[in-house]
Amino acid sequence: MRAIVTIVRSSLAVLLLALWALNFPHHPVSDFVGAYFPWPSSGSVLRWPALLTEGAIVEGVLCIPTVLLLVAVFRPRAPLMAGLLAVVFLFRIAFEFRGYAGAPRQEAFLVYLAAAHASILLGGTFLLQRRLWRRASPASLQNAP
Repeated sequence: MRAIVTIVRSSLAVLLLALWALNFPHHPVSDFVGAYFPWPSSGSVLRWPALLTEGAIVEGVLCIPTVLLLVAVFRPRAPLMAGLLAVVFLFRIAFEFRGYAGAPRQEAFLVYLAAAHASILLGGTFLLQRRLWRRASPASLQNAP
């Protein structure tokens, strides 16, 4: 039974890393959110705040369920898996930098996406794990009112 669980976890890890490398979950989610997002006119001062808000929504929609999956499946190795996913996303963003050479605004937005992605994945994983460990620890059960 233990071997089956290990095989399933390893398969899920490889699948998630492959999907992240292929930009599968990010691209469709970004297109969907961008299609329904209330964009201001192109010359508006609100263009960049809208772009940052849309990026945060996309990263939240993508990363929060992933955090829940990582903590549920990988338990103590969830932060490692979240870090690997963030590194894969960072490498994918690095390849996109080549296409935007000389466009500092696009580069700044890509850096923002990478930072938001990594902070939501890693921060969410650490916070959720810490909360679950605190709830399950015997010391917290003894101190309960």
